Amino acid sequence: MKKEEINGCTVLEADAGKKIVKDNFVCGTVVWLAVGDATDAYKEVSVEEADAMEKAQREIEGGKPDEETPVETPSDIDMAKAAKIAEIAAYSDSDAVNSLTFNGIKTWLTRTVRDGYDTSITAAKNLGETNVTFMVGDNEMQLPVEQARRVLDLVQRYADACFIVTERHKIAVKALQTVEEVEAYDYTVGYPEKLAL
Repeated sequence: MKKEEINGCTVLEADAGKKIVKDNFVCGTVVWLAVGDATDAYKEVSVEEADAMEKAQREIEGGKPDEETPVETPSDIDMAKAAKIAEIAAYSDSDAVNSLTFNGIKTWLTRTVRDGYDTSITAAKNLGETNVTFMVGDNEMQLPVEQARRVLDLVQRYADACFIVTERHKIAVKALQTVEEVEAYDYTVGYPEKLAL
């Protein structure tokens, strides 16, 4: 089972020929979890085992064992919106948005890296150190503590602004009324100018 973080949510994806279950309830092949939800209760089972679990559940609920549960098929507009929102998320996570230039080197600082540098800068300042060392790509860089703080703050505010633009695009797509509008929607606009530090 693959586990991935997408826009703050945890996404579990079953391996081929498997489904994801929790407490004997079949969840499907992909499960989106809210921020902070634990993943340890979810496990993979074979498709055959999942089908048997669903059949047993229908019998418990009073349905006939051979009776198929009707599957609600999403509408074309819902499918188009879901696909476009997935494209928006992928674009937001790509180098088209998540990159900056520092001393001529193209790089990006993920949230985890930013948090680590924040801790390092605070520690250096608290200890009275004047410089802090960090990595940009394969290059070791030293900056005065105050300048490093400013650089990190600029990167964080850029990331915040990009997040807001991404969320606005998702909201806009959800409000569209036709498949044609969804397909024509340009989610590449509105992002702030990339940082060159």
